[in-house]
Amino acid sequence: MPTPAPPPEEALVAALVAARRRALGLSQGALAERIGVTWWMVQKYENGDARISVGRLLQIAAALDCSAAELLAPVDHRPERPSAEEALLRAHALGAAELVAAWGRLTPLSQRSLLRLLHTLKGSAEA
Repeated sequence: MPTPAPPPEEALVAALVAARRRALGLSQGALAERIGVTWWMVQKYENGDARISVGRLLQIAAALDCSAAELLAPVDHRPERPSAEEALLRAHALGAAELVAAWGRLTPLSQRSLLRLLHTLKGSAEA
């Protein structure tokens, strides 16, 4: 039985990953090294033969020096405007995804400094 085609949204994300990789002049092997998989797996991701999990998408975005939001932005094609609450939740999710992607590129000292800053900001927001 043949494997069904990926949903259009997933195919679009796969195409965006491939386009970004090519724009940076990276081979599939180079991207694979950066994210800890084989070149064959990257090929499967880009062809839509394997689904890209959220965690893997964050790794790919970091390896391609972009945010996961940039790889997902064109997928949100709903015609209706989101409510203010939904827009706020989406903004929080995108910000969290960018933070997670950037975290691994920070030095341990920078990570500790950022955590201290977040605790300070949280304290001032509660006051």
